[in-house]
Amino acid sequence: MVPGARLPPGYNEIAAILITPGRSVRIQVFSVLLALSVLAVLLLAARITSISISPAGLLPLLAVLAGTVGVVFLHEAVHGLVFLLSGTRPRFDAAILHGMPVLSTGADRPHGRDTALLGLLAPLVLIDGALLGLSAAFPTLLPWVIGPVVFNTAGSAGDLWLAARLARFGSSVLVADVPDGLVVYGPSGQKGASNR
Repeated sequence: MVPGARLPPGYNEIAAILITPGRSVRIQVFSVLLALSVLAVLLLAARITSISISPAGLLPLLAVLAGTVGVVFLHEAVHGLVFLLSGTRPRFDAAILHGMPVLSTGADRPHGRDTALLGLLAPLVLIDGALLGLSAAFPTLLPWVIGPVVFNTAGSAGDLWLAARLARFGSSVLVADVPDGLVVYGPSGQKGASNR
């Protein structure tokens, strides 16, 4: 049990969805494949066939790099906003998890499965949706949003993995954030879904 977790009567830990060293490697591979796929689609959409850097193009390149780094913090802020709006206090953390640098945002206490799923998926949907929507409305922006969209999508690989595992549970479960994943609580007698 997560220290300090207050649970309804009859609720017990039924599963832990943890990012183990082996899973960390698979998530990293998935992240790279996801990034390359999104990059290829966006480069084709923007009809970018070559990239050259000249002194005149250095400022725009720095702006794209700043946007790409900034999207990491925006991604975590969106996680935090979902938790804040659901009535829990967000908790931000930076760590090295199985050799992989991670920024994470969790809630200060257990919350419902649907809130957890919304929190996991919101940064991917909202940030990528907003950036791609802007570039659809203003096509000249597409080259500027490629870096941030690719980086945000790749950074969502762990969120997608956790959401896929968590979606197997009924909506009555509660979820607690732990440094290496999620702990799922349900009514006594409820069986946990597979952690694989």
